[in-house]
Amino acid sequence: MIDPENFRKYSDFMSLGSEIAAAMIVPLLIGVYLDKHYNTNPWGVIGGTIIGFLGVFNAVYRVVIRANNKKSDDQRKRQ
Repeated sequence: MIDPENFRKYSDFMSLGSEIAAAMIVPLLIGVYLDKHYNTNPWGVIGGTIIGFLGVFNAVYRVVIRANNKKSDDQRKRQ
């Protein structure tokens, strides 16, 4: 049986994979569309890739901050 306490602890990390995929793929596809529509090869893809990397960094950063906040809260509760 799944322990609800452990599930809550790791729920942020379980969604990280889909957040990373969406943060990278969506801007890249928008860049491909802009390249085809405005004939700006390869600048749309390059811009989409850069925006995607920033989105991935943001997603990982938010998960790390939440994990640190939860760890701090747990330590305060123990004291």
